[in-house]
Amino acid sequence: MGMNRVLHVVDDGSLIGGAQRLVLNLILNLRDVGWEPALASPEGELPEHARAAGIPVDIVAFDSRFSLQTVWRLAAAMRRRRVAVVHSHLPMSTFHGHLAAIATRTAHVGTLHGEGSGYSGRFIRFLSLGRRTGLSLVSVSAAAATSIQRLIGGRPIPHIYNGIDTDRFDRGTVATTENVHPVIGCVGRLHRDKGQDVLMRAFARVLHEHPTATLALVGDGDERPRLKSLASELGCENNVIFYGYQRDVRTLIDGFTICVAPSNREAFGISILEAGAMRKPVVATCVGGIAEILGDDPAGLLVPAGQPVALAEGLLSLLRDPARAARLADALYLRVRTHFSIRRSVERYASLYDELLA
Repeated sequence: MGMNRVLHVVDDGSLIGGAQRLVLNLILNLRDVGWEPALASPEGELPEHARAAGIPVDIVAFDSRFSLQTVWRLAAAMRRRRVAVVHSHLPMSTFHGHLAAIATRTAHVGTLHGEGSGYSGRFIRFLSLGRRTGLSLVSVSAAAATSIQRLIGGRPIPHIYNGIDTDRFDRGTVATTENVHPVIGCVGRLHRDKGQDVLMRAFARVLHEHPTATLALVGDGDERPRLKSLASELGCENNVIFYGYQRDVRTLIDGFTICVAPSNREAFGISILEAGAMRKPVVATCVGGIAEILGDDPAGLLVPAGQPVALAEGLLSLLRDPARAARLADALYLRVRTHFSIRRSVERYASLYDELLA
């Protein structure tokens, strides 16, 4: 008997965001747990990687508004691929995917990668209606699930943590304690929600004690011009490197002394997993699902969001105490490998698919 097929639908074919990176990790590993994956998305790196792995791909364009043609194309792909479950990610793919799932009588899972405050009122209303018409919602953290459930009402929303290929990021090295020329690194889209402006102001304070320090910003986005202007305004432009979007961040993370997640809003925080898997100490803001990653006995340093002074003090405290930084890095390494492997995520999603078909 052949494996059941699940069609992952995402309305952005890049690999810039955590949602797309989770989709890639899922479709590359679902066969190991008895599910045959397929992908529907716009063109981009995501479908390129899927094709290279021999995963069936349907190229479907998404607009920022409702498109009956998009619904029709998704429904046609579901019928042609004979999918048992459709699994959508991001708002427009969830909206269009649900209409196509209703038309084809296909079970539908929608993973919500954001917090409730990040979604439009229209999408929240759709989620409330969607749950009454067969949409099975999943969030990426307990905190994000609660924030959404408060808005849409009804029964609690379950959560399944994102996972990464921990072996791919494990360099087998111990946490560094060399702070002569520290590199403060941040991986993520350059967006107001990600708090890189707060990090920039905190870094300017770090330079008073560590004048040869470097701030490495890995990622791209609309905030890049504003962040460059801010660096000039703060007089730290010669110590800040904008690396832009990178397909493979492992080499850059390997050179970081401390990894920072300065988000103002964050449902999960996959960059923290990547840093932890490479035994890097993390300073992060206490928002959304970040505290869930670091655990009750935090395997990292938590600071309040939007406060550059507090963030600077957090960074400086680890630079002043490299032994503590190394202990936190080792603790996070063990926590990521234990709780946040892609295998664990894949198994939980496969169990959810099985439940929907039972």
